[in-house]
Amino acid sequence: MKNGYKEISGEIEKTWVAIDSENGYWVERKIDSTINEEAIIPATCPICTFMMCGAYDTETFIRYDCCERCYIQFAESKTEQWKAGWRPDNDIVHQYIMKRKGKK
Repeated sequence: MKNGYKEISGEIEKTWVAIDSENGYWVERKIDSTINEEAIIPATCPICTFMMCGAYDTETFIRYDCCERCYIQFAESKTEQWKAGWRPDNDIVHQYIMKRKGKK
């Protein structure tokens, strides 16, 4: 595991990060009063399977269990249903993945 700080937009975010390259997880301890527990962030989004990238994906995953783009695409308009466990059908997710990849 590697320890260090993440650099975001030229500034060092106040986050301790350990990267477990064997399992593909970031283990983060945020120095933030609203998120004071250790969070395990997967390397890929559990919905679209694209790589988790940056602070927005991390924050969105902590709150909604998906990357920021999946939150915007699927969860934002159905926040209450999403929190209750609703997830899009596999066919819809597959279409979304193909669209992101530039395929129809």
